[in-house]
Amino acid sequence: MRARTKSFVSIFTVIASLNFTGCSGGGPTTPNSTPSIHNQWTWVGGANVPDQSSVYGTQGSAAPGNIPGAREQGVSWTDNSGNFWLFGGWGSAASPSQTSSNILVLDGYGLLNDLWKYSGGQWTWVGGSELFDQPGTYGIQGTPSPNNVPTGR
Repeated sequence: MRARTKSFVSIFTVIASLNFTGCSGGGPTTPNSTPSIHNQWTWVGGANVPDQSSVYGTQGSAAPGNIPGAREQGVSWTDNSGNFWLFGGWGSAASPSQTSSNILVLDGYGLLNDLWKYSGGQWTWVGGSELFDQPGTYGIQGTPSPNNVPTGR
């Protein structure tokens, strides 16, 4: 196990701060002007301090106050509609003081299994747990179910 730092930053701050002009795709930044890269950073939202916990809101409902917390090694992608998706990683969830018997827990951090979508300038908590180090529910192999949730990773 490698040592973990306590300087995670909000994924929203990192992603939305890239100051590209003329981008398309409907992700966190969609400015309208001549395509160029300004080689500058602009803080457009999210936490301005490290180690922020997630604010989940109501599952399935987009809201201005929803935001995935600081994390590292999460997986992200953009779908064909331009929505930005984020799954899991190592970080704090809704409560950084959560306790766990898992030996990987260091200073209130663990493996997350939350799924987020960024669309229309707002985050939606789509699924997974508000807590870290939660077990997965896999159901019957090859059979989709709304109850299936992967473990944190």
